[in-house]
Formats: sequence, structure tokens, C-alpha cells
Amino acid sequence: MVKTLPSHADKAMFVDLLTEGTTPTSLATDVQVRAWVNSLKVPFTTARDPDGSDFAIRTIYGVKETTYIVDRATMIIVAKAKTPEDALTALDALP
Repeated sequence: MVKTLPSHADKAMFVDLLTEGTTPTSLATDVQVRAWVNSLKVPFTTARDPDGSDFAIRTIYGVKETTYIVDRATMIIVAKAKTPEDALTALDALP
């Protein structure tokens, strides 16, 4: 999967949002995000909720892992998928 993403870098941007920390009721910390990124070798931008945000990411985007495709030319969300793999068709359709 990761090998296919670089071919789409000029079409879309990839951002991972890490919401939960050590438990589903605690926010991810900077240390946890860095450890997660380093252990999985996440190849794209990763973000977390700011301290005190009360799970803003989960409130806005939902509790399940979701992939959004953002067209770099327009900065508009053009597709939503359950997994990055499910998003490849939408990525291929971008000009």
C-alpha cells in the first residue's frame, strides 16, 4: 500500500489523525504520536487533537478510521473511504 502512495503525492495530500491515547478515553500525547509514527514508519503527516480539545477530531470525523481524499488543486475533500486501500480508485480519478 505505502509503495503506491508516492505516485499520488502530486494529486492529493495524506494526513493521519491519531485521536486516542493509551485508552479510548484519553487524548493522544505528542510522545504517543511520535512513538506510533516511528514504530509504524508512517510516511505522511500525522496530527493529534490539541490538549484540552475534548476529542475534536473524533467529534468531527467520527470514531472509526476513515480516509479522506483532498484534491491538492482545489483543497476540497473529493472522496471518503474506510481505508486508504479503498481510496485508491478515487485517487486514480484525480486529474
